[in-house]
Amino acid sequence: MHGSEVRTCQTNGIWTGTQPSCPIVSCGDPGAPINGIRYGKTFTYQSTIILECDPQYKLVGDLTRTCQADGQWTGTQPACQSTSCGTFLNGPSGTVTSKNFPANYDDNEYCTWQIQVPVDKKVRLDFTEFRTETGKDFLMVYDTSRYDRPTIVFDGTTYKPPPFTSSGNVARVRFISDGASTEKGFSFSYKQVDTDCGGVYEDGSGTISSPGYPNGYANNLDCSWLLYRTVDTPDFIFTDFDTEENYDLVAVSTGRFGEEIITNGWSGNRVPVDSYFTVGSSYMWIRFTTNGGNGDGRFHPGWSGPYKKYWPYGANGKKKRSLRKASAWMK
Repeated sequence: MHGSEVRTCQTNGIWTGTQPSCPIVSCGDPGAPINGIRYGKTFTYQSTIILECDPQYKLVGDLTRTCQADGQWTGTQPACQSTSCGTFLNGPSGTVTSKNFPANYDDNEYCTWQIQVPVDKKVRLDFTEFRTETGKDFLMVYDTSRYDRPTIVFDGTTYKPPPFTSSGNVARVRFISDGASTEKGFSFSYKQVDTDCGGVYEDGSGTISSPGYPNGYANNLDCSWLLYRTVDTPDFIFTDFDTEENYDLVAVSTGRFGEEIITNGWSGNRVPVDSYFTVGSSYMWIRFTTNGGNGDGRFHPGWSGPYKKYWPYGANGKKKRSLRKASAWMK
């Protein structure tokens, strides 16, 4: 603002000071670093941009920059420095490991892999090994078109991550280690899957259904959904449920690693009576697996239900309860 912030009416009927004005302050487009990308399309006062590097490069400098009142960006323009790990990968399938695996990875690693499959497919990640220094060395998974911040971050030696399926045809994985101790690292496979077989649902509300619902599902499915909320917890309830009993199973868990089990496998043609939700976690995992046949000879339409922000009371006014057991994905 230019001019007087405060003006007082005087006895002569004239205001003190001068009439203020609010001109637009623009810092201009700072551009993107070579071999990198800029997130953010506005360059006016208080706007913040995020700078990121392509796989095989490491960001050196400021990750974020904010436009100030003087028309200058905070910080300095970062650069993308070449690294010895990470790359661009394409479907239909493959394997990614940390450097030196199964021996320990190196200190000060910064590795990025970007996995892309056809536009009518999604990316599925399945971890076979995972051990990193707890609280120091992190594996970050970025969902399709959300490379400005990770969707979920994994670290530690107790659990391995559950299967992750992207919301679109691209996923980015980054591993960062510090200069202290190291661990065995990780190994995961990737493959392309159909668009109705899993995905990421961040904030908002909507409906999740088994593939093909209500017209039945295929044999030999293994689909994984992640419900994630940035500031609260997700809620999911089944409104329809009919699968082959004891063979076609829905597992639900919560926590970053799916370490809090709600059920290891619902099946049959009875709708579960409770609304199942996270407690102290922003993450809920739903996994649907089917066998290779239909032994009971019946038609099974599958299952469906809405997801939304968690509310602690059900339609009957009673407080909902949570169920907790040991992890299905525990090592």
